[in-house]
Amino acid sequence: MKYCNKCKLSVNSTKKHCPLCYLDLTVTKDNECVDSYPDLDSNIILISRYNFIFRLMLFISVVVATTCFFINLLTWSGLLWSLIIVLGIILSWEIVAFLILGKKNSGFKVVCNMIVLPLLLVAADLITGWHQWSVNIVMPLIISASTLTITIILYKKRTKWREYMIYQLIITINGFIPIILYLCGFIKEFWPVGTSLLYAVITIVGIWIFADKQLKNELQKRFHL
Repeated sequence: MKYCNKCKLSVNSTKKHCPLCYLDLTVTKDNECVDSYPDLDSNIILISRYNFIFRLMLFISVVVATTCFFINLLTWSGLLWSLIIVLGIILSWEIVAFLILGKKNSGFKVVCNMIVLPLLLVAADLITGWHQWSVNIVMPLIISASTLTITIILYKKRTKWREYMIYQLIITINGFIPIILYLCGFIKEFWPVGTSLLYAVITIVGIWIFADKQLKNELQKRFHL
């Protein structure tokens, strides 16, 4: 074990200089210091390993996408099916970025996925001939699922309701978008739209009934009610 006299930390590393102040380290016994700096060598190896896995997965994604596009061109039958695979790869990376690697809170991630996922599915619907399944069924159900997800997060993290409530309201308000599209003729199926609308209304009523006085005052201030 080595010790930095300036930082007053033990450093478990084979390096000669302190990683914080870059002064020379002195060799000490393990019991001479209480505070210690993490094992640098193992951390560096771990970070390098994750970087390699990330680069490898990115390379595989590019290879799969370009190979499918090339095969699609060689066996052209009037359908650009390779773009569906590309959209699937993009969706997978989007889920990894927001749900695993993202540093934003869960509410922000849910809102972003609620926006990005329908757009990717609409693109896939357009590629396959625009059968409108993306707007008729998938979009309303995604909004309902996002509303449920935020509701569960709020229940699990009650002490952080101020942080997540704004995301709950954003998603709940979006639950009224499918009914507007239905009335304008862009959506043909009513049951997904009705489900999204019903759940949005129930959520708003539930928030108002079960919310405490502090939350109601906060909502009145934010929305000037």
